[in-house]
Amino acid sequence: MEIKIVYEENVLHFLDSLLFLLFEKNYFNYVENAYVYVENIVAYVERNIGIVSNRETPMAIFTLLMKQIKIQPGIYYFLNKMTNT
Repeated sequence: MEIKIVYEENVLHFLDSLLFLLFEKNYFNYVENAYVYVENIVAYVERNIGIVSNRETPMAIFTLLMKQIKIQPGIYYFLNKMTNT
């Protein structure tokens, strides 16, 4: 099963703002290091978004066969069946 993650514009803006805020507040000496830090946050989300949480998903969600699931405001993931072509 393939997972496609879509970030809303406000989430992308937040990540950009975070990058410069971390640099301006001297958390990092170089913008490049702040960029790597934000990229690591995004990579973590993308790696772990499909991992089963410690809470049980209600059976109703499985039976509805939802294709789009909202993770938190602005972040969604889509479940697509892989096709053999």
